[in-house]
Amino acid sequence: MPTFVDASSYDLPDPQRLPVGFGRGVAAAFEETAISGPVFGGYLLNEVRLAGKTGRLLTRDEAKEYVTAEGFPDIDIPDSGLTDAQAEMLVTLRRDKQDGEEVISRASGLANFTGGVGGGFADPALGILNFVPVVGEARQAAIIGRASARAGALGRLGARVAIGGVEGAVGGVLSAPLSGLVKEGMGGDYTMEDALMEIGTSAVFGGAIQR
Repeated sequence: MPTFVDASSYDLPDPQRLPVGFGRGVAAAFEETAISGPVFGGYLLNEVRLAGKTGRLLTRDEAKEYVTAEGFPDIDIPDSGLTDAQAEMLVTLRRDKQDGEEVISRASGLANFTGGVGGGFADPALGILNFVPVVGEARQAAIIGRASARAGALGRLGARVAIGGVEGAVGGVLSAPLSGLVKEGMGGDYTMEDALMEIGTSAVFGGAIQR
């Protein structure tokens, strides 16, 4: 005799929490990193400013009411207010960012790392800043030579990674103020935690690309 099970007694997995594929994770991490950089982020910021020339001007309270109703009460509104076109664009950008971060949270670490590295180099400014020549060629050769003499190929690799990490960290220090201007210009807050995260990520990227 067939046995029937009441499926309602089982908790079904939330589709929004299931892992995403590698390609989708890479794409999300790539986009989030690229648009956070000075060049692509600056382009979006300029689009928001241009939107200030169109639409009806909202007071600060009106704009705050709108973004709050859309689910983003943390968007900073200037005292002068925003046009309705600007407010709508900021909400759209924040929603896209939220969706991207949700995908990243469900992607593998490898996918996020791969997409993040690609996104970092897609922005010309970030790509250049990751190659800031902090350690001179002669100094590099001496450090790598000593490491190689002590630990062979592994020591040589470790020395290259360390040098790349230092140069990447310096690039992060230089790019952090630019990223802060972009984020704050689009209604967000750029905290010390954000700056330290950017510097740390740049150091990892710098070390990873050394060979």
